[in-house]
Amino acid sequence: LPAASFRGLLRDFPVVRQGFGVHGVAVAALREGCEAHLLSLLEEWGLCALHAKRAAVQIADVSLVRCLRVKRA
Repeated sequence: LPAASFRGLLRDFPVVRQGFGVHGVAVAALREGCEAHLLSLLEEWGLCALHAKRAAVQIADVSLVRCLRVKRA
């Protein structure tokens, strides 16, 4: 994720809009966590597609991963 885009996304949160600042280290930590979460989602979607003997991820894969993650939590 581009750093500038991520900072812009953070500015949309109400807490940041109220004048509270966010340290650069906090932004970097949030960005890293978001990237890790997105990568794990992409890996799981890819595994679902692979299991179905497909090369491309479909909406069904996204739905299945969402359902399985809710069951695990």
